[in-house]
Amino acid sequence: MNLTEAEVYDLVYEWFRKLTIKDPIDEMIAMLNQDDLEMKFPERTLSNLDDFKDWFKTVTHLFFDQVHELKMITADVHGEEATIDLIVN
Repeated sequence: MNLTEAEVYDLVYEWFRKLTIKDPIDEMIAMLNQDDLEMKFPERTLSNLDDFKDWFKTVTHLFFDQVHELKMITADVHGEEATIDLIVN
């Protein structure tokens, strides 16, 4: 099933909404690809669910009052995959 640009944008906005309100980690993990995870952040690259759990625990304790505001988002959609560039404050 091919993705649409609107579906990608909805997913990104939902992800950052959940991250801002600190949804339970299980709800965040449910949004991730369980078999092929790669998330790049300035401080580190995550390549599996254990990496994500460790990162999530760290950032939710360090930045307990953080709000994520999307400043720019573009999506290049190819079938079932999308490459996303974004700027978040």
